[in-house]
Amino acid sequence: MQVRYFEHEDLDLLNHWLEKHRHPLVTLDELPKLGWVAEYKEEDGQTVMAAIAFLRLAEGNFAIADSLALNPDLKSLKTKARAFDAVSTKLIETARSLKIKHLLAYTVIEGLAKRSVKKHGFAKVDHKLLVKTL
Repeated sequence: MQVRYFEHEDLDLLNHWLEKHRHPLVTLDELPKLGWVAEYKEEDGQTVMAAIAFLRLAEGNFAIADSLALNPDLKSLKTKARAFDAVSTKLIETARSLKIKHLLAYTVIEGLAKRSVKKHGFAKVDHKLLVKTL
């Protein structure tokens, strides 16, 4: 699994994935500047994009793992896990290099929460996420 920077041309695919996952679509101006794509080559040489994630910087040495999306057409749970791990590792490495002290993440998928705790060292907290659209 290779990780590369998110490019503007990747936006349509990201929105396609978000739509299939029944999440709101995004525009480029809503996305953080730091974004990555995990991809791999199939045996026939075709490149498959597997995951996309962003790092949203905040004040006070905080950052947020933002807009993680997995390719909804992937069948293999092992491939999904590898893609998730690849972008998560890149987010953590980047946050460390920027001297971020706290990396926040949120998900509605219990399996991703468990994997984040077990494999990537996150701590699960009992907060509720509140959102107000303005």
